[in-house]
Amino acid sequence: MYAAASIGAGDTIEVAPVLVLPARDLAAIENTELEACVRRWPEEGAIALALGYSCFYGRSATPNAAWEALPGPRAIRTFALGPISEGEAVTLC
Repeated sequence: MYAAASIGAGDTIEVAPVLVLPARDLAAIENTELEACVRRWPEEGAIALALGYSCFYGRSATPNAAWEALPGPRAIRTFALGPISEGEAVTLC
């Protein structure tokens, strides 16, 4: 995914809902296309399957974005770690 417009450091890129699943379900998701959508979740024994664009962000050893869990609404917020230029790939670790 590429930034459609310039994004400032700390700006929210997306807030996406998640499907919270028991951690035991991870075995069924590993080594599938859905594995890129799995996030650690703060509830003990749970993982989250991220919906929205989160699955499509690139991966990088030097990411320009990160995410945080929002347990109340069962969502994740993806935000810029620094400025991201229009047309630049959005990457997570």
